[in-house]
Amino acid sequence: MKDGEAPSPRVRYAFAAVAVVVAALLLVGVFVGLPARWAVVDVPAALLAIAEIAAAVSLVRWRPTSRRVVRASSAVVLAFGLAFVAVLAWTASYLFGVYGPIGKGGAVIYLFVLALALPYLVAVPALRLVWVGPRERA
Repeated sequence: MKDGEAPSPRVRYAFAAVAVVVAALLLVGVFVGLPARWAVVDVPAALLAIAEIAAAVSLVRWRPTSRRVVRASSAVVLAFGLAFVAVLAWTASYLFGVYGPIGKGGAVIYLFVLALALPYLVAVPALRLVWVGPRERA
């Protein structure tokens, strides 16, 4: 797909719906699911939700610059998702390695969170980046 041509509306709307679902899951998971507010968690969650909403709006209202917006927001979410998954995996292995059977419960919780985050923060943005394709060189 070239930079100048608009992709299929059906695919765009599907990706927009997934982006809205990811943004809603982030907002509900962090701002409703977590009992305390902490800027280290709240600010990245809000920024990722804004990036997903920007991607959804750009996909629905396709413009010549929409491909850049979708590519940028997908790259930001993917970078954060990979870092988040790596930190969760490292923390789970640390808990289990240092605390043994006692840390196993905490490690399992971290692995559940990792399994829940992986499709939304890694697979979806990676798939969107593959679908949008590389930017064309001048």
